[in-house]
Amino acid sequence: RLLVLRAELRQAVGDAAALVDLEAALAVAPVASDADVEERVQAHLQLVRMLVALDPARARVHADAAVAISARPELVRDRLSAIPGLR
Repeated sequence: RLLVLRAELRQAVGDAAALVDLEAALAVAPVASDADVEERVQAHLQLVRMLVALDPARARVHADAAVAISARPELVRDRLSAIPGLR
């Protein structure tokens, strides 16, 4: 959670290191809890928004991962559909 928070702060000030923090947060072994899954979905969605213009293929990987791990994939698909440029 701390890496995600730091990424949010870095993103707010335009620091590209936010990408590194989010990817590091996702590299931590998952915990079997609904809260952890939701945090991971949110991290993937943040990465999608950050990467869609820079690296569309990586953005798509994170989009697919968010859908795959979500307990409510239809809601994640709806959120993804609102991201301009995502293919």
